Amino acid sequence: MEIKLRIEINTIKELNIILQEIKKMKEEYPMMSTLSLEVIIKY
Repeated sequence: MEIKLRIEINTIKELNIILQEIKKMKEEYPMMSTLSLEVIIKY
């Protein structure tokens, strides 16, 4: 199963929060094999 995420963030802190959530998802859903993450940082 592949999941694609495209997110827009304002700070690196937001990115850290998102990465922590992804880590939790990986533990809850081990069948999630591929995650594509596109991050756009708006300054």
